[in-house]
Amino acid sequence: LNNESKVLEARDWYLKAHSQDHTLNEAAYGMGITYIQLPTKTRESTSLAKYWFALAAANNHTDAQFALGYLDEVAGDNKSAFNWYRISKEGGSFPAIFNLGRCYENGIGVAQSLEQARKHYRLAAMSGHPESQYSLGLLIYNAANSELDLGEACMWWSLARKNGVPEAIQALRKLEES
Repeated sequence: LNNESKVLEARDWYLKAHSQDHTLNEAAYGMGITYIQLPTKTRESTSLAKYWFALAAANNHTDAQFALGYLDEVAGDNKSAFNWYRISKEGGSFPAIFNLGRCYENGIGVAQSLEQARKHYRLAAMSGHPESQYSLGLLIYNAANSELDLGEACMWWSLARKNGVPEAIQALRKLEES
């Protein structure tokens, strides 16, 4: 079986499960995933993915809420993306907290606020989210005005490197050279 046929087979199983019990949020979420995993993405497949994610999101499925935010951000609907990330954060999603940090840092769907970006990155970073550790280090480094700030940036980048973020290796080299 090739990858596409495996995705289609998984879709059949998710649909059977959801048909038997409409409260199975994981089945609805799985259906959404199958529509975005196909190699050929169409407007229709994206709409179907959003439909299934919305079913799961309505029942507080944080990964589905995050997925809706991601799809909206890709489509350029930044305000909606920000709102979905905020809702997913309330359910405890660390990727959503990271993306809220990104939104605040870059003004995506919300007014730019480096203070809010730092707050969100720190929240996810302290919970072990690697990309947040790297991004927090970068914010601290870019605003650094003391050795203490550089030490904190180094600490976050070291954690990010340990947790598999390749950009952290380059950041640490740059810090050592300066």
